[in-house]
Amino acid sequence: NISLAPNPATTTLFVGGSTPVSRIQLFALSGELVRDHELVGTGTTLNISDCSIGTYIVRLYTPHGVVSKVLSITR
Repeated sequence: NISLAPNPATTTLFVGGSTPVSRIQLFALSGELVRDHELVGTGTTLNISDCSIGTYIVRLYTPHGVVSKVLSITR
């Protein structure tokens, strides 16, 4: 179980849950890779203040496979 909060987000995004995440990728709907973070643990906060307003796909890599979630960025 992994959650993105807040969603929609403005300047920061918390990724957390009971499942460890080793990597987070943020993709624009065009398919462009916007962010690529390697992590260790079950929770982290990302600064997304320089990301453009829009809808993104967040790809989360876990020991159980890859999970994709939709993120909206607003201001």
